[in-house]
Amino acid sequence: MLINPIEIIGNWDKGFVLDKHISKSEFLGNDIYGYSQFKTERTKLGELVYQLKYQNNFLALDEIIIIIKSFLDNWKELKMVDIILPVPSSKI
Repeated sequence: MLINPIEIIGNWDKGFVLDKHISKSEFLGNDIYGYSQFKTERTKLGELVYQLKYQNNFLALDEIIIIIKSFLDNWKELKMVDIILPVPSSKI
């Protein structure tokens, strides 16, 4: 699976996000309760995370693990890693 790792800078030695969560989002208007509605297209990894997080589809976890393992297997600096911290997506 194609992912697009992006290095992120912060209060750590090195950090990456493996891909964006959403590739495209179109505002459709508000529903009858005034809530914004969107037509959302997610990246493959974004869809898997969505399925796991919001649809309780634990089968998505197997594919997420395969993607993460593939990234880590190709990361030459991994031998110096002390911790891997998964961070959930946010609105920020």
